[in-house]
Amino acid sequence: MEQNIKLVGSGIATLSFNVRSCDSKGQPIKQELNETLVQELDHLQGESRHIETTVATDWAFKDVLLLVEPHGAGKQWRWLLTSRLLSLVVSHHAPIVP
Repeated sequence: MEQNIKLVGSGIATLSFNVRSCDSKGQPIKQELNETLVQELDHLQGESRHIETTVATDWAFKDVLLLVEPHGAGKQWRWLLTSRLLSLVVSHHAPIVP
């Protein structure tokens, strides 16, 4: 039996990495998110919960708006922003892992 296999796409399906604040020498430091950003994320998530669906932000990735979900992504990840290109989970702070 002959199988006709056709490659229709290739590339990375999932890429996961952490972003942390660093000092001037590039060493990770514990730093809380900017309070204005925290308030904006909380406001958007509260609105999203109230209407029980995602809410558009002013932020975009590759010209595609990010949406705030009404829920976070587990205990550590307080906010979840999504688009058709990207899912971004955000924590108020991240522990320093040596």
